[in-house]
Amino acid sequence: MDDSVELAKKLLGFETVSPLEEKEPLVFLKNVLEEQGIDSEIIQENGVYSLYSEFGGEDKICFNGHIDTVCSNGDWTRKPFQPEIVEGKIYGRGASDMKSGLAAEVMAYIDIFRDPEFSGGASLMVTGDEEIGGFDGTEKLLEMHGEKIKYAVIGEPTGLDIQVGMRGVVWPTIIIEGESVHSSRPEKVDNILEKLPEVLEKLKNVELTYEKPENLEEPTWPVTNVSTAGGTNSIPGKVEIEMDVRTVPSMKPETIRKDIEEAMEETGVEYRVEVREMGKPVTLDDEKFLEKVEQVVGKITGKKPDRSFSGGSSDARFFSAENIPVVEIGPEEETAHMKDEYCSTDKIRELRKIYRETAKELV
Repeated sequence: MDDSVELAKKLLGFETVSPLEEKEPLVFLKNVLEEQGIDSEIIQENGVYSLYSEFGGEDKICFNGHIDTVCSNGDWTRKPFQPEIVEGKIYGRGASDMKSGLAAEVMAYIDIFRDPEFSGGASLMVTGDEEIGGFDGTEKLLEMHGEKIKYAVIGEPTGLDIQVGMRGVVWPTIIIEGESVHSSRPEKVDNILEKLPEVLEKLKNVELTYEKPENLEEPTWPVTNVSTAGGTNSIPGKVEIEMDVRTVPSMKPETIRKDIEEAMEETGVEYRVEVREMGKPVTLDDEKFLEKVEQVVGKITGKKPDRSFSGGSSDARFFSAENIPVVEIGPEEETAHMKDEYCSTDKIRELRKIYRETAKELV
């Protein structure tokens, strides 16, 4: 196989809703690499499968990508895991996020392995849990191999611009507790659901403590989920409210928890707040690295890429935590996680060239 679009189509044919708990898609990729004489290994961590490969010297450029996808929600007009190419676009769940970028990375990795003029080192990480946090994929692979990596490139969708920063993520959970009773006897307890509108209004208007960031977007903190214990015929004794806080460098999990507690005190309900930091904010300050990537992209596309500080969290945060310069560059992002997700086939071929030439420029 020598075509990145063909490889993308093959990958899109695997149903890989996160987390990846079946190794067949990675066995396929392992065979693709072995046909070129490249060794790789499939790793399982807490039931999640990933693939790792490397060659060359110690200072490596790492191509990182995830093969897992979100579920196929929405009213698709095509079958999500039966890819089609129509008028220069390839359709399928993961076409944008991020099997097309992954296919381009794999082919670029093969290209530099076969290139007699490439004397540096490279590695490839294909992970199976980015969509649910990346803790058993990229984080574990970096623990095993991170000391060899000098630079990292991730094929997340960016519209061929360069993602050089992103906000962090903290997930607060507000647990409200009361008494449960059969719904036929509601007079026996104070129904904690009746306080829910007031609680949600307080959380909507809570003021979190932070300093205005220099480059990143300002933080956000919407309520994203409300769940109860028990069935339709029970008044619940517990309600859990989840929030998604996109953080900037001045924000700390403990301060977020205290700010939420201060707002909750005004509601008069019994509660507790738990917070989990999913990832710290990422900013890239290696100007020389960025300029080289920009030059490569400009040469291939004819347009200097913009530098982006927006977007969601990704596995880039694990590289940043290890002080490894990392950029994201990938195909169009408009349909990521949406129905009828697609990627332009031209973008896949351009990305293969970008990744290949970036590696040759950097190591």
